Amino acid sequence: MTLLGNFSPSISAIRSNAKSYDVIGENIANSRTPGYKAGSTRFAEQIAGKSDGARGSFGGVKPILQRFIDQAGQVSSSNGPLDIAIQGKGFFVTNADISGGDEFQFTRSGQFGLTMLDTSGTEETYITDISGQFVFGWPADSDGASFTTGSGVESLVAMQIDETANVYEPDATTTALYDANLAADAATGSTFASKIGVFDEAGNENAMKLTFTKAGTNTWDLDIEVANSDLTTGVVPTTALTFDASGNLTSDTTTDITPTFTDPDGGSSTITLDISGLTQYAGNNTVRRITRNGNVEGSLQSISFNQDGIISGNFSNGESKSLYKLPVTVVTSPNLMDVRTHTHYALSTNSGDAELYEADATDQGSFIPGSLEESTTSMELEFSRLIENQHAYSSNVRAFTVAEEMTRTATNLKQ
Repeated sequence: MTLLGNFSPSISAIRSNAKSYDVIGENIANSRTPGYKAGSTRFAEQIAGKSDGARGSFGGVKPILQRFIDQAGQVSSSNGPLDIAIQGKGFFVTNADISGGDEFQFTRSGQFGLTMLDTSGTEETYITDISGQFVFGWPADSDGASFTTGSGVESLVAMQIDETANVYEPDATTTALYDANLAADAATGSTFASKIGVFDEAGNENAMKLTFTKAGTNTWDLDIEVANSDLTTGVVPTTALTFDASGNLTSDTTTDITPTFTDPDGGSSTITLDISGLTQYAGNNTVRRITRNGNVEGSLQSISFNQDGIISGNFSNGESKSLYKLPVTVVTSPNLMDVRTHTHYALSTNSGDAELYEADATDQGSFIPGSLEESTTSMELEFSRLIENQHAYSSNVRAFTVAEEMTRTATNLKQ
């Protein structure tokens, strides 16, 4: 047992050096991996004693891998359309299962892409990270502007990004603005017509025709008809418009029109027409501005992130709305999480729980779209450790050789 004790310190040291080489090699190999947290080897004293009932431990050292997961890497811009970095605390939440049935893993690597799945003959597209894990976030409410959030990962869902799951529903027009000038020097009885496109409940665009007729000095009549509806010429009461000597409108500035559309599923709606901008100046009849709300149905064309972690969808009808929101996920003791891959970690009994925050409602962390957090590997430090480890390894090999020579000499003396 005494002879074995001569070899134990050098053998344990050589094994520790070998582990240190592995860590250094891993750090160097991942020096360009976004979100990678460099590890380092610490050497702990191994006290003589029994590790189990059969084998003894005769001292030496043992390697302990330490990884500073909470250390932030430098953020740099990237070319990835879905790349995003976290500044400050926090992690992205991922899961290998769409429904979140597997272990939730946390990462700082925001190198995201799209993965298409064939589910029962239906193609579905999800946001995934570089490891193929599904990225989880809060879904937007039906209004596309608010979110129902929660403090735990159970409030998150896998972010599905495809046309079938994200459709911009058609909206009927309820307000319209018409800003124009009516020629003050126009002859009595002359007319001026203009059109505004308005949408019914099914998203069909229909022409709302405005006809202005000069009734007399500083007086015009406005007649309105809406195509594809029950509002035809003469149905809507003529609106009398009056102007003062300076050409400013003095009569009512709004009027309500309630068309019932004749196309199937066209429905009916009340459109409030704002004509407060009308003027009567000498010169030509001129339309300055026309606006209205409402839209046709739109299919998802592209997505983008903002600094609050909100993923917005851009649709074929020219509209956009929020789809999901990334949480800033803060772990109580991140350095005590279990390592799953080079960039992904899982909660452990010592790490504590994960708390979810909204980036725009906390100072824990924020998002930087179009950027990635770089690896925390320092090449200068790793090569210094490599040289230091080489010297230690050589010394330990020499110590083993000396112990071997002493053992051989003692054996020869006994003979």
